[in-house]
Amino acid sequence: MKSLLLFCLIILPSWAYLQSFPKDAQVLEDVRKYHGNIATAQLQGEWKLEKEVGYQFSNLAKKVVAATTKSENGVSKSILGLAIYMRGGSNEQWHFSRFFITSTESHGQKLLTEGEIIDQTLAILRSNPERIFGNLSDIAWVYGVSFPKGLEYEISKRDGDYIYKSQLDFERKFVESIPFDGGLYRYQAPFEIYVRAVGSQLKVGGFSLGNAEHIKKTPMKEKDFNVLPTLQTKPFDELSGDSGPTAVTNSVDADKDKKSKLPKVKGLW
Repeated sequence: MKSLLLFCLIILPSWAYLQSFPKDAQVLEDVRKYHGNIATAQLQGEWKLEKEVGYQFSNLAKKVVAATTKSENGVSKSILGLAIYMRGGSNEQWHFSRFFITSTESHGQKLLTEGEIIDQTLAILRSNPERIFGNLSDIAWVYGVSFPKGLEYEISKRDGDYIYKSQLDFERKFVESIPFDGGLYRYQAPFEIYVRAVGSQLKVGGFSLGNAEHIKKTPMKEKDFNVLPTLQTKPFDELSGDSGPTAVTNSVDADKDKKSKLPKVKGLW
């Protein structure tokens, strides 16, 4: 009995020490110092232990923190994150590692209008179309950006971006087979536009062009296809608008004229 009592006196304090997490006040102080712009913060829920690969014990402890940032020019953010602590051994103290933000929501900014979003997107297409298309060698024409379902958006839980659902209308060159069978495919592809806070204002800052089936196929002659300019060879303003590529119109019209000119038949009288 004495041995059991002695064992408990030794083990219980040690067990309590191992399970003692950082005090709430210490966690809040660590998060404030790490982030640098916290106005208010509070802890939520219980501590969660995790064991990383290679460890025989729980080497991570996480605590949810809800906070708001200080207002700058009338703009602030609500953030939710994890205060993460680590330890190198099962009998060592917990040490603050980082504050990992899992969601963000901005407050105080004026939302962009449809016209402002389109204008900023077109400005990026003029200056850096690779950000949207990647490969420019087959992009022959851009008709424009539209919002068929209205100005709908979602807010990213990760970084607070406003994600607008739009449509990008453009022509892409294609070659299906040799001997030459090629021309243009017209697409009206789903196009996500990411609007994010830059200082106290919202600005277009990212894009995601989705996949779609072509809505129109325009066959072309090989000689016309080969000289058809793309965004790799011509600036955006020369290859955009409602009209479409001039070379395509000429190529199609030439085929129509050829078919309409029937051979003359000599009279038999």
